[in-house]
Amino acid sequence: MERIRKDPYEFIMNHYEKVYKYTGRGVFSVLSLVIPSLILPSIPHKTARDIKSSINFLMIAQPGQGKSSIAETFAKLSYNSFPFESISDAKLYEVISQKDFVSVVVGDVFKIFSDKMLNKTMENILGDEQKISRMTKRTDSKEKKIRAVSFLAGTPNSLTSAISDGMIFRTVVYLNFQNPTEHEEIGEFICNDSFKEHEDDDEEEGIYEFYQELLRIQTDQHPDIESIKGYIVKEEYKKKLSDVWKPMTKPMNEKTKYAFFREIHSGLRYMIAHAFLNIFNREIQNRKLVIKEEDVDVAIKLMKRELQTKLEILSCNKVVSEEKMKTTNDLYAYVESLKKQKVNLKSSSINIMGSLLRER
Repeated sequence: MERIRKDPYEFIMNHYEKVYKYTGRGVFSVLSLVIPSLILPSIPHKTARDIKSSINFLMIAQPGQGKSSIAETFAKLSYNSFPFESISDAKLYEVISQKDFVSVVVGDVFKIFSDKMLNKTMENILGDEQKISRMTKRTDSKEKKIRAVSFLAGTPNSLTSAISDGMIFRTVVYLNFQNPTEHEEIGEFICNDSFKEHEDDDEEEGIYEFYQELLRIQTDQHPDIESIKGYIVKEEYKKKLSDVWKPMTKPMNEKTKYAFFREIHSGLRYMIAHAFLNIFNREIQNRKLVIKEEDVDVAIKLMKRELQTKLEILSCNKVVSEEKMKTTNDLYAYVESLKKQKVNLKSSSINIMGSLLRER
């Protein structure tokens, strides 16, 4: 526990990189912050409504790349976890409406995206609205506010629905496409450690206990630390965040015509979640958590990656539409034409466009 408290962010990422080679560190760079974001107070705003603290995560990966295992890990570590694969809109309402806060875990989002009513309910739960509502037999509308975070996972064929339904703007999207060398090393890793006695996972138990201690703080059950009610942030830190966001999103807005305000919200959420994860290394004044520059630097790194990923997805979607691609042969011809112009397309972009084609 002493090792975890000293640097929880690095400890958690390093542990899960050992478990999920070429995946764990990238996924848990955000997922480690998703868990505590559920129990943090909202970020107040002087003139607009408060910014919710909770973070939602969408992992896109091919079959066999650890989605189900990571979903199980998240369900174990998170608070009030509610895992499901397939569910009716009525059942979802029944379960969620009985909770004040919940961690939603979905190992296959394609089924969710395919059900328009269920998808809309999920948008309300995970979006800025953070509410759940349902019409009763008497046609009365029952509505309840709900605090929620989520781990959603799906194969690349879920991307089209995620774009068209706007789910990519309600989540942090993580694309897990491995190159051939990484793929080969993962295979060796699986084979080399097979037929060996399973090691007791004391580190994961320690991580679980650490998150439970954070929960005790926020539920006023900790013997030494009172619950956090707010934050103290230097003006220069907010400026540092916005100075990165502005030059990145201006061309993105011009190119895609989408707004990227939710992504600066993400930056703020990363910042406070990272600070709270490090609460044993942070100053607290009048039950307000004092943000350090380290928290801002982590937030900027994650916000930049989130913006770059979403731009790549949206740009690929635009190319597929404008080039009128219908088959993988069309994609191959497009890639070859770029090569003749001495333009090399990123392998991740080729993977994204191939995934979008499979849905058309």
